[in-house]
Amino acid sequence: MSGDIEGVPTSGAGANGVGGVRARVAAAAVSTVGIALLGVPAFDIWDDASNLGWGLAATVVENSVLIVLASVLVGGGIWLFRRDWADGDVVLTARWTLGGAVVTTGVYALVILLQLDAMGEVKPYVLAADGVLMASVAAFGVGLYDVRRRRSRRELRTERDRFRSFFDGTEARIVTVFHRDGELRARDANPAFDDTFTVGFDELLDAAEPTDDSRFDREQFVGATLRHEPYREEIHVPPSKLTAAARDEDDERLTEGRYYDFRTVHVAEDETFVVFPDITAGKEREQLLGERTERLAREKSERERTLEERTNQLEFLHSLLRHDVQNGMMVIDSRAEIMRDELDGRNEEFATTVLTRAREISDQIDRIRTALNTLTDGTDTEPVDLSGLLERRIETFRNNYPEVTVDARIDAGLRAEADDIFDDVVANLLRNAVEHNDKEQVQIEVSATDAGDEVRVEVADNGPGIPAAERDQVFRRGVSNAKAGGPGGSGFGLFFIDTMIESYGGAVHVEDNDPEGARFVLTLPKGETTFDG
Repeated sequence: MSGDIEGVPTSGAGANGVGGVRARVAAAAVSTVGIALLGVPAFDIWDDASNLGWGLAATVVENSVLIVLASVLVGGGIWLFRRDWADGDVVLTARWTLGGAVVTTGVYALVILLQLDAMGEVKPYVLAADGVLMASVAAFGVGLYDVRRRRSRRELRTERDRFRSFFDGTEARIVTVFHRDGELRARDANPAFDDTFTVGFDELLDAAEPTDDSRFDREQFVGATLRHEPYREEIHVPPSKLTAAARDEDDERLTEGRYYDFRTVHVAEDETFVVFPDITAGKEREQLLGERTERLAREKSERERTLEERTNQLEFLHSLLRHDVQNGMMVIDSRAEIMRDELDGRNEEFATTVLTRAREISDQIDRIRTALNTLTDGTDTEPVDLSGLLERRIETFRNNYPEVTVDARIDAGLRAEADDIFDDVVANLLRNAVEHNDKEQVQIEVSATDAGDEVRVEVADNGPGIPAAERDQVFRRGVSNAKAGGPGGSGFGLFFIDTMIESYGGAVHVEDNDPEGARFVLTLPKGETTFDG
């Protein structure tokens, strides 16, 4: 496969002869040497006919060999002039011819001068023998040159066969480009190229498109190749220029056509390989990665927007609880307390119930506000005297619930990372153990121990317990203990506990109590370091 490639033409030989001035002069010099050497047999013929009285035919036959040899040089110069050879090759041939003539002339001149100086005469048979000697040496040199030339040809043939085997058998698409005197011509394409593209090299260059990361340009490729500079750019070839096998149209392909790493390899003075490695898979991975990155960015933006909306909603709810609801509960509390003091009998009981529930709701609102603050702003912790806090909270609980049995085992000197809200966490655990207990005699066990890098707090009861399948769910927002088999409730208490413990850098889980009931286990970081939740 071949085709013209646009270039910038310069003066060249074409098919009609040598184009350079040096080559023209060299070819003329060879013919000039032949003409000059024709003078030798011409002079001999004249001398034989004029001075010795020889017949013309005899003297021409005598000098026929010299005439033929001189004519070969004259014709050789003309032949060189008409060859499509590089200037350097023609000049080298002329140098060998002129050099041989000069050396031979010099040797004969030296022999003649030596004979005249030593003997006073010239011995023709010695000159003839000298010619035989020089011819023998020249023949030896030519023989060596011929042997080397034959060896080089065999090696070149072996390398050519080896390259042809690679060229024809490789899966890489390769085109050889021949260039001289400002022009490029695609000389040969391997089977992989023909199996991939439906068009020739020229039309393929016209159809090739640069990729987003490429600056492919046909004129730049031509210029770089003529300057023997490497050229490499990515190109996209549309499906219409590809064979059916190269298109490989399957449902999972992301792109139409194929992508190639268009590159050149300079291999000789006038020859360059153009190679087309297929990079479609890599471009598709890049495209897939780009789409995935874009999707992740959109998802991240959506999550951030949703988080911002939820934060705004939590802040609104916090403001609503802090101002409207809590202020309303303060009014109810104060009015209920006045009514309780002024009423008696059953009405006083009603007023007391309203007052108690109002205060419980106010406490619940405080816990909700605390949880909202933790969810939005996090928690700044500090080392807390855990032993003292637990002992005070248990004493208060015993005063409020005298009918409940509380067994406490608190190690002295325990310190944990928490804040003053941890007191409400413990109060919720103790209250949960009472409110969701179905026994007439409620029994609670509270323990706090040093567990290495942590402090372990356990609150166990003798209630109905929580099924293993539902223990993780009870800490979720809106899941009440009624769903876990216990009495009803809002479900906020355990969610509040889980939220606060997590903000301290700790954890909470539920186990079975022996022989019955549930055991809530809290772990907190020790109080030597500060944890920002």
